[in-house]
Amino acid sequence: MTLLIAFFVWAVRDFGKFNAKRERVFREGLRGEGTIVGVTDGLARRGYDREVVLTLDVVLPGRPVSRAEARVFAGQVKARELVPGARLPVLVDPVDASRVVVDPATGLATSDLSLPR
Repeated sequence: MTLLIAFFVWAVRDFGKFNAKRERVFREGLRGEGTIVGVTDGLARRGYDREVVLTLDVVLPGRPVSRAEARVFAGQVKARELVPGARLPVLVDPVDASRVVVDPATGLATSDLSLPR
């Protein structure tokens, strides 16, 4: 029982840290551009939308190009637009450049699994 309680406390704290990091990206994220270099299906579904995992080459002003992964939910029509070579606006965590999300202004919903913990 004690182990179960300890796990629960750890999980709640860990989720709080994850949520804070996620919010930081949306609040303070550096605006850049990601060029899609790879597309794979994710495991999650949300209604008719499916999760799509994008491998991106990310360009930020004054920084070298970096590779990152972002996960979005897209319907069938929007998913067809997510092809290698397509460019998307992204937000990059100012503290950890591996944390990248596709700018919500694109109309793509970010997956909760989008950011590494």
